[in-house]
Amino acid sequence: MKRGIRLDNIILEKIANKKKLRLLKILKNEGELNQSEIHEKLGTSYKETRRHINSLFNSGIIKKKTIKKQVGSPVMVSLRPRKK
Repeated sequence: MKRGIRLDNIILEKIANKKKLRLLKILKNEGELNQSEIHEKLGTSYKETRRHINSLFNSGIIKKKTIKKQVGSPVMVSLRPRKK
């Protein structure tokens, strides 16, 4: 049980930032988006958006994949499915 509590605390710490919470809500409502789309919907700088995405990715809350066949290799971001 302690492991579950610790994991919950880590997740709460990562989403305590209002913009990260908005990012998660956007992904929940819109599904998979690229980094530019998230940047536009959040209204934050591209650099700040990337930082939030990387923080949530490193926490295991979201997943990323790179589309290599497109110009600029956009990064697609989506919520990671919850484990049961």
